[in-house]
Amino acid sequence: MHQLVTSLPWLIPGVVVALVVAVLTSGRVGAWLGFHRVLAAVLVFSLGVILAGTLTPLAADEVIPPEARATCDMSRTWLATPIDLLTRDDVLLNILLFMPFGFAVGSIPWSWRAFAWVPRVTAVPVTAALPLASE
Repeated sequence: MHQLVTSLPWLIPGVVVALVVAVLTSGRVGAWLGFHRVLAAVLVFSLGVILAGTLTPLAADEVIPPEARATCDMSRTWLATPIDLLTRDDVLLNILLFMPFGFAVGSIPWSWRAFAWVPRVTAVPVTAALPLASE
């Protein structure tokens, strides 16, 4: 895992920026979306971590060969096997990056108040499309 983190030089600074942005914007985002600022902070932070982990350039040739860097692997259409989780760091990292965002989206409170359903209805398709968009 150390090798993977060192190959993503912008991961740690990106996580720090995501944390600062989440803390500073959680009140307004929570009020705009209609739920508690802690949940808004988790949503913003986890989205920032996903962006920092998936959109930053790689620095090490040994993690992914140079010929494979220019393209994204869209061939996986099934769940990762236990062997994939143990042998391929990128599979485990992707799962760990997306889990907090999925839990946060699943924690959006349901309410029958006017327009309270809008955040959940829009968040679920956005969450489903996020892995494809990051590839």
